[in-house]
Amino acid sequence: MNEKNTDRAADIIVIGAGASGMMAAISAALCWKENHIKNKKIFLIDKNEKAGKKLLATGNGRCNLTNLKQSPGCYMTCGTESAAVTGILSRFPPGDVIEFFKTNGMLTCDRDNYIYPKSMQAQTVADTLVRICESLNIMMILNECISSIRYLSSGSYRLITGQGRDFAAKSLILSTGSPASVKQDYNGYRLAETLGHSVISPLPALCGLKADFRRVAGTGAGKTFFKQTAGVRCEVTAQAVINGTCVSVEQGELQITDYGLSGIVIFCLSRHISRGLFEKKTSAIWLDFLQDMPEQEITAYLYEENGRNLTLHQALSGLLNSKLAKGLIVLLSGKYNGISADTPVCRIKPAVMAELIGEIRHFEVVISQTNELERAQVCCGGVDLSELKEDSLESRKLPGLFMCGELLDVDGICGGYNLQWAWSSGYRAGSEAARRLCNGDTPKQKTERQDGQ
Repeated sequence: MNEKNTDRAADIIVIGAGASGMMAAISAALCWKENHIKNKKIFLIDKNEKAGKKLLATGNGRCNLTNLKQSPGCYMTCGTESAAVTGILSRFPPGDVIEFFKTNGMLTCDRDNYIYPKSMQAQTVADTLVRICESLNIMMILNECISSIRYLSSGSYRLITGQGRDFAAKSLILSTGSPASVKQDYNGYRLAETLGHSVISPLPALCGLKADFRRVAGTGAGKTFFKQTAGVRCEVTAQAVINGTCVSVEQGELQITDYGLSGIVIFCLSRHISRGLFEKKTSAIWLDFLQDMPEQEITAYLYEENGRNLTLHQALSGLLNSKLAKGLIVLLSGKYNGISADTPVCRIKPAVMAELIGEIRHFEVVISQTNELERAQVCCGGVDLSELKEDSLESRKLPGLFMCGELLDVDGICGGYNLQWAWSSGYRAGSEAARRLCNGDTPKQKTERQDGQ
């Protein structure tokens, strides 16, 4: 639908044409269609030149749509109100997401509970959503950035763009996303704040962590260790430890980099480290490189007849990546005089070996900072959920104002969970905004609010 064929007034305006925004617009239109309500207008406004631009980068371009394995622990909030998350997810769960796309001509495939488009292309997902929007006569207005929003005493909203154009809406949905993975853009948070909402500081999540090289395993040789072991991938048990207290544990693949730690297991812990650093607390990752072997079994392996004739590096290379084994020995050798990679196992006292293995199983990396927001996949923090109605995501402060997606204080672990939240929250916000107008529920408020005034 071309903008020339309409004015700038709509029943619902959605700001942000990402995953949650397009889903919100679609669910609103479908709600009206199912209830045989005609002549309603939906505008979808986005500052980018294309809808779904950020969606194209998800899942390394393959777009991990959702995950069949769901539990409350897969989603986190920084605030105190998290009951809404489970309720919103239950209204539009993974099975409904899969069926939604199938009904609209896009098949999916299951990769061990990770759901992808069958084409394995994020572009297919974006194209499908845009096509659905067009079929429902949802008007997309691109390359327009909303600079201010005013709530009017009539119960409607007036929006002004950076280009000086204005739009009017009976209901408004904010789905502007977060600054993660793009150049920093806090406009959505600013708009929410001007409308009276609180924003919990958005910080990088699902990101790599930079090591404090001076505080790695109690040594000062961290820089050399990470330089020598960069590129190693291995399975570990990892703990996020804040001020000496473990706050979360994950198992999975670790990737060592020249700056510190990365990989899925680190991404899933990064939000805790991010918040700890923000609160100026000592934040560390503890790694168990030998997670699948009891210590007694390791000692028995090292001191059996064949093991005793090996050098320390040769013996540990039977348990670990060879590059990692050598890096660990070099890093830790300063604590154990006379031990090197070439030291025969038979010349190392069992008590000393036990200490060395203990270091490898409780390997501490103090973190100095996270990767930058533009290198993070999502943010932790955002609009405080306690200020939204938990069954509809409508503002408790202003009637007819809804929010969804990454803008909110909800972040999921790796594996399609953040997109599932986008689909579920967008679906709920859009359908509830449409239902409110179906019922003629347009309460008025005597005062006006503009830019937080």
